[in-house]
Amino acid sequence: MITLKQAISKAKKLNPDFDIYSEYESAYVFCQEKYLDNIGGKGTPFAIMKETGEAMPFTAFLLMIPENEEPVKLKVRI
Repeated sequence: MITLKQAISKAKKLNPDFDIYSEYESAYVFCQEKYLDNIGGKGTPFAIMKETGEAMPFTAFLLMIPENEEPVKLKVRI
């Protein structure tokens, strides 16, 4: 299981410019607020899975989570 602190460290290696995160039951999602609504291209949000530490595009994460999984926290500033 990966902690928020570990996920932030990993996220900074993938995109040092992210400034917000959201937390879901199974993952942390990182992005830059100005690109929050982007799907593909620059600034696309990405998820880091809590169980494995695996990083993936947010769209891939959305396709794999159960429909009833709700966010725990949304748009938290780092």
